[in-house]
Amino acid sequence: MDAREEPLIKRYSGNPILTKQQVPYTVETVHNAAVVRHRDSYLMVFRSHLRNGRSILGVAESRDGFNFQVRPKPFSCPGHRPCLRALRGIWRGRPQNLFPGRGVLDHI
Repeated sequence: MDAREEPLIKRYSGNPILTKQQVPYTVETVHNAAVVRHRDSYLMVFRSHLRNGRSILGVAESRDGFNFQVRPKPFSCPGHRPCLRALRGIWRGRPQNLFPGRGVLDHI
């Protein structure tokens, strides 16, 4: 790369954009995030671990792609009955619309 060229991708100086302290339920980690832009907002799915080591998935949303608000409950807690009970109505064995009125997963 020529010294005068700007890099295609730049590391955001405000990293990390999401920490475990920003998650409204107790987690030990926040990692493996994936972000997509959908219409006028950004949606993030991120992986976390509970104290017992179990992996869960959380969802966050942002208008600018930098300041994310985490949903009040995890999206997925595989095989963990108390967490599955907490998710009643969100996940019933098949994908459902995570963001009502936004068209996400409406086609499934």
